[in-house]
Amino acid sequence: MVEEVWSGGQDGADIAGVRAAKAVGLTTGGWMPNGWRTTSGRRPQYRVLYGMTEHESWRYQPRTACNVRDCDATLLLGDNPESAGCAFTQKCAASYKRPLLIVTTAEMAEPGSIERVREWLAAQGARRVNIAGNRSAPEDVVEAWLVRLFCGEMDCEFS
Repeated sequence: MVEEVWSGGQDGADIAGVRAAKAVGLTTGGWMPNGWRTTSGRRPQYRVLYGMTEHESWRYQPRTACNVRDCDATLLLGDNPESAGCAFTQKCAASYKRPLLIVTTAEMAEPGSIERVREWLAAQGARRVNIAGNRSAPEDVVEAWLVRLFCGEMDCEFS
């Protein structure tokens, strides 16, 4: 059962992941680039809001590697798994021998997608999950899908 959700704090899938986790009462965290860098500006408030840690490097790749390394599994969400960032995330997962599952927004809309991913997470024994993906991923769609995923059998009450 997922207990903790990490991300790199980037716009899109990353931030949707920790927002969804926090909404259902899960612990959040993850590594962010030095300066709390995102494509939409600096986000030092994520340290307090989501328990993020500032990496010593301002580049995105080192924090990606740390998030993959420090988590039991990675969900790669969005519509462009071939993007440079997603390709690097996949390379890190292979290097650290961490399981990774790609889920597109089209797949999120399919019946049974949540059950399929829950079963995959359970099979991995994933307690700390890294949420990664595209900046262009529709945050509201990803966040709503993740809330349903994380609730599972929990008694979720949130606004």
